[in-house]
Amino acid sequence: MRDYLHIMDLANGHILALDAIDKPDGIFSKCTEKDGLYRAFNLGRGKGLSVLDMINAMAKASGFKYEYEIVGRRCVLRSGLCNVADGQKGRRAGSHC
Repeated sequence: MRDYLHIMDLANGHILALDAIDKPDGIFSKCTEKDGLYRAFNLGRGKGLSVLDMINAMAKASGFKYEYEIVGRRCVLRSGLCNVADGQKGRRAGSHC
């Protein structure tokens, strides 16, 4: 499962972050070296989709029947995977995602 993001939403998130840097009372105004000078925001919806969900959505939108093959899972370390993060922080900062 992944929380897919449209490239325009990513670009808008960057623009909003850059605009917020200039605001004296913005989300970055209270950043200190002690707490860290940077903040991370998830711009996703907080709802994961599978690759098959994406294939089906693309087929519905384009009218094209994509060929695909379902194979076994890749071998990955579970501890290295990220869960779908909470996108509310990005929306509170002004993201349109």
